[in-house]
Amino acid sequence: MPVQLFLTYAPSLPPLQINISCPSTGLQKVIEIDDEKRLQNFYERRMAQEIDGGVLGDEFAGYVMRITGGNDKQGFPMRQ
Repeated sequence: MPVQLFLTYAPSLPPLQINISCPSTGLQKVIEIDDEKRLQNFYERRMAQEIDGGVLGDEFAGYVMRITGGNDKQGFPMRQ
């Protein structure tokens, strides 16, 4: 079962806040990404797409992550 991602991003501000959760264990972690090179992996992605966890760093290598939602700076949610 893939780990779930919830993205919070404001295009004018560099940090992307990612909420990583694993529903089967109930664990949750929030990280912020400032690196533009790592942010490029999230551009042009849609909800329910799966990405390799290694793009977030070595800590998440080997995980498959699915984008389950997100919102922008004003709080508008992602639409499918």
